[in-house]
Amino acid sequence: MLGGAALGIWFLRPAGPPEPVYEGKALSAWLDDRRATPQGPVVLSDEAVAAVRALGPKAVPTLLAWLRASDSPVSRNAKILLEWRLKLPLRVPTNQEKRMRAMYGFRALGSAASSAFPALVAIALDSPDDWQRGDAINALTDSDADTMRRLAEGLKGHDREIRLRAVFALECIRIAPDEVCLPALEGAQSDPDPQVRAEAAKGIALFNHQLKIFAAWLTHRDPQMRAIGARQVAGYRTRARAFLADLEAAARDDAPEVRAAVAEAIQEVRGHKSPPAD
Repeated sequence: MLGGAALGIWFLRPAGPPEPVYEGKALSAWLDDRRATPQGPVVLSDEAVAAVRALGPKAVPTLLAWLRASDSPVSRNAKILLEWRLKLPLRVPTNQEKRMRAMYGFRALGSAASSAFPALVAIALDSPDDWQRGDAINALTDSDADTMRRLAEGLKGHDREIRLRAVFALECIRIAPDEVCLPALEGAQSDPDPQVRAEAAKGIALFNHQLKIFAAWLTHRDPQMRAIGARQVAGYRTRARAFLADLEAAARDDAPEVRAAVAEAIQEVRGHKSPPAD
């Protein structure tokens, strides 16, 4: 009965905008073209990433419509109980796959999807659907510092739940750590709610731990990982001065792309001051 009710709701849902097509293949088909990686995460194939980027902003309305498709508590609970716990041979229809496609699409587009970032922030902070909030956060992992500022604004509201969601989103995405995230979390240390203060403290500890990991990547065997490590350390600016000697040693790296990333990181760590906490 529960599965039938969920199925009925599914067919009554309005259709979204028509999907854009690239080289005769619909956007959803490109976004289903995924591969596993040696590190574990599943990613889009290189061809799918190129197709999504070729569509560019034309893909954004469809992706946003998919991400906006939330699920009722009835649908979510039915899926958890019937499929995941009881492992019954049925499929409870939800919008999870739509949102998954949207997540991959937004991550492939990066800054080309910036027109949708404010809407994704609103979903991440305001949606009552925790699955949808998580998918919005994942869709923003290649956003920008302005998006982090919008998320940090959630720490200034009266609603405790919104403030907790803002802390969680900043911890998950971690773009512009020195410029936005850490000052916002440090400001939340004076929040009137003890749980918000505790979660902000955990977030600060997470950022500090991540900095150590990124610094360790400077000696990774893969030059791409070494370059990523240098760029991530650069985002911590003067907060990364304890790792300046590691950067200076990496400046003699054999790979030119690593040396370029390290040179920029050294300039950031030496030349910027961290903004004060709010």
